[in-house]
Amino acid sequence: MNFCCKSFSRITDGVPCSGFKMLVRDHEGQGLFFLQFRSLDREAPLPTGPAAVGLVFASEMRLIYCPWCGVNLDKFYATEWRDLSELTKTMELNLDHRPMK
Repeated sequence: MNFCCKSFSRITDGVPCSGFKMLVRDHEGQGLFFLQFRSLDREAPLPTGPAAVGLVFASEMRLIYCPWCGVNLDKFYATEWRDLSELTKTMELNLDHRPMK
């Protein structure tokens, strides 16, 4: 895969850990790019009790341009966004389906 810059490549590394990650989702045949922040690793147990009050597990925003090099993501990845979507699927958080511990 040809990435627009090294920083974009690093943030799509497939490791489902806390911090920032890039996600690409298919929406009606178009690739949408999201920058996601996670407060927990994917396999970490969810906090319970007072520690869980007000905790945001993940937050994301849609991106049009690469935050590091400024390239238009839709144009740069016009032919490769599906491959990138498959790569980033492994990093998706399914917080709605995680069991409480």
